[in-house]
Amino acid sequence: MLRLRPLAGQPVASDDSILGPFVDLESGGFKEPYRYVSLVQAAFAPEYWQAPEGRNGLALQQYQSTLVSDDSPFDRFAAGNPSAMTQQQINGLNLFRGRAQCNTCHGGSEFTIAAVGALLNNGGRGGPPNAGTDTGFFRTGVSPVNADIGLGGVDDFGSPLSRNPNAPNVQGAFKTPGLRNVEFTGPYFHNGGQATLEQVVEFYNRGGDFPAGGLGPDVRRLNLNANDRASLVAFMKALSDDRVKYQRAPFDHPAFCVPNGHKPIVQVNDSRFTLSADENWVSIPATGKSGVEVPLQTFSELLDGVGNDGSRAHALTQS
Repeated sequence: MLRLRPLAGQPVASDDSILGPFVDLESGGFKEPYRYVSLVQAAFAPEYWQAPEGRNGLALQQYQSTLVSDDSPFDRFAAGNPSAMTQQQINGLNLFRGRAQCNTCHGGSEFTIAAVGALLNNGGRGGPPNAGTDTGFFRTGVSPVNADIGLGGVDDFGSPLSRNPNAPNVQGAFKTPGLRNVEFTGPYFHNGGQATLEQVVEFYNRGGDFPAGGLGPDVRRLNLNANDRASLVAFMKALSDDRVKYQRAPFDHPAFCVPNGHKPIVQVNDSRFTLSADENWVSIPATGKSGVEVPLQTFSELLDGVGNDGSRAHALTQS
């Protein structure tokens, strides 16, 4: 792979904020003499690219470090612009940090204590009670412990997922996700059990669905009224960065394909597999630094059929 021409045959926008100057617009992919190996050598010191282990991870880490979505209405409000959020969103922020205590688990700038920043600010604490370094993992009552043990399980090699497998409340604990751009990451929870942010708030308002076995801190009945619940949802939507929503730099990207379910099962002439189903692939077109004019489709909008008229980017349909 190192000798191949990067992104060969993959469309890239001419004004891509990072890749644009390198792209051969006629044939696709990078111009000569660029190869993956030359890019790796240019990006890293020899002690890194000469070592076979870790160099791909380093490159991925460097790219991901550019994707910081820190220009949401909340960020502008926190920076001193009082009009960046609506009054309803401000009410939701106050609930988030106050009576609802959402920030117990969704703390820090990443809105999860399962992150380096929150861990440092919290003195290394944040996991299930007495779970030591399993920071940011909690039981929330999404599913019964004996049916979904989460952190209490083992990996493919039989090693415990937890650093403290015998600690209390490790069984059934799951990592707290970040909430930035959360309106675009549905369905929610590790099992996709809630379809909308409204349903997530309802879930926490009733204190979870399976409280037996002990829940994480502040997971309890909240007794929030309808206005409170709507305000919390409004606040979470204030965590969306328009650069993400409209695929603007640095969140522009080359064209790529993603799997979207599968095609109908068909009979095939293969004794090993009498029935077969091909993956259904969806093409995501390239965007440049200016992004696109319509926002990404949320999962909630997919369920409601919003966006099929072209008013949302990458709109899908239920199958």
